[in-house]
Amino acid sequence: MSPKNIVSCLLLLMFYGCSGSQSSNQSSSSRPNILLFLVDDMGWTDTSVPFWKEEVDNNHFFKTPHMERLASQSYVFTEAYSSSPVCSPSRVAIMTGHNPMRTGVTNWIPGEAQEESSRYLLPRWNQEGLRQGQLTLPSVLADAGYATLHIGKAHFASKGSPGADPENLGFGKSYAGTHIGSPQTFFPPYFKGDMSWRIPDLEEYAAQGMYLTDAITAVALKALDSLSRQDAPFFMHLSHYAVHTPIEAKEAYVKQYRKQGKSETEAKYAAMVQSMDESLGQVMQKIEELGLEENTVILFASDNGGHVIKAAGSPTVNYPATAGKGFRYEGAYRVPFMMKVPHHQPQRVVYPTISEDIFSTILAVADVFPDDYPVDGVDLLSIISEGKSGTEREKPLFWHYPHYWAGEKIRGEEEGIEPFTAIRKGKWKYVYSYDNEQSYLYNLEEDIEEQRNLVKEYAEKAQELVDLLVPQMQKLDARRPIDRLSGEPVSYPHL
Repeated sequence: MSPKNIVSCLLLLMFYGCSGSQSSNQSSSSRPNILLFLVDDMGWTDTSVPFWKEEVDNNHFFKTPHMERLASQSYVFTEAYSSSPVCSPSRVAIMTGHNPMRTGVTNWIPGEAQEESSRYLLPRWNQEGLRQGQLTLPSVLADAGYATLHIGKAHFASKGSPGADPENLGFGKSYAGTHIGSPQTFFPPYFKGDMSWRIPDLEEYAAQGMYLTDAITAVALKALDSLSRQDAPFFMHLSHYAVHTPIEAKEAYVKQYRKQGKSETEAKYAAMVQSMDESLGQVMQKIEELGLEENTVILFASDNGGHVIKAAGSPTVNYPATAGKGFRYEGAYRVPFMMKVPHHQPQRVVYPTISEDIFSTILAVADVFPDDYPVDGVDLLSIISEGKSGTEREKPLFWHYPHYWAGEKIRGEEEGIEPFTAIRKGKWKYVYSYDNEQSYLYNLEEDIEEQRNLVKEYAEKAQELVDLLVPQMQKLDARRPIDRLSGEPVSYPHL
């Protein structure tokens, strides 16, 4: 038995025992249920649960009692990241266990249009997204006997492609999942006349006048009733469209936040977070009522950092991290992440994690490991069981975003929206900006705000990180921006 399987088996003995084979002979009915509760664009401080070493103002403003309850029963990861500063790459990383460099999905699907005035041309990248027949988290679990269900936002693939339907990716059933990345409105009928923006499967709830977050929750509660009557364990991917734009919320909730002196956008956003939190509470309550609590692992995560563009009336802040979604700074990919494992003692885990770790961790929970399949993430339960919380991660974290997330006007008003590639190892983070061909080195233990560029003082450390980053980019054929004059990719990161 491999060391990886040995650790996994020790963990699974706390559930029902373990087999020794690579693919596992453990009966499917004895495996734990798994719920992945994914939120869209939720910043790491947009909650009353602190995900940093100390509390910040946002933790006292947002009302998320159900997140607090889950946190009291969970591993709470204080250094969690998404794989990208935008959504599709991180979602695909969760589904495949692969970093965006490897999948080629390096931007939101279908991505931005080429600008005539941008310094570089866009690289060729995997705009189609996930493909039918590709190995995915739900397909591996389905082969192992799991009932697999997707509810809510998918955004895994481009419009018209087979992968846009989660049922072509290993999910036995999908509700409300399509190619779109956000609704046109959170109020019925959840779109504004353009049928290409229609969210499927929710007509019943739209007719009842339900807010979109509540409609997604209603589907999940009904599905849990059905799943509880089956012999097979289940994997539910409950993926909210909230708290993505448009910033729209139930008026009854917005009022209380206005009274606190917040802007209209901030008040509506906080109300959106509250509705999301209520969804979490209802789902947890249903799991308890059905007698599934002792056999259900719950993971809570966001797909990227909070949205903070000033021109749009920033709905939140990611302090002490700088900036937010689409930027090169920490605020773009620092996210809330926690995991409840029955019979495990809750604790705060100081260990850098990234979206592709969710793939490896869930498959470890299920005791299923695909043969000869490269993974970029790690099994976090093994890390915890080996007492590695508070230690340096062996695998560096990589981010690769060779795109312009926002238009030229916004980029002129906001610093840090530009094509970049980055690596974190230990306390050190190196970022290379392609637009200005500049290197940045930060000591995140002392400067999470990334205000002090130490590349000159610690040139040797910066070069050490470059020497880890570039070979990884070459190995995975990471696409770089294209020079307009030569038609060739620009240089790799360098000092």
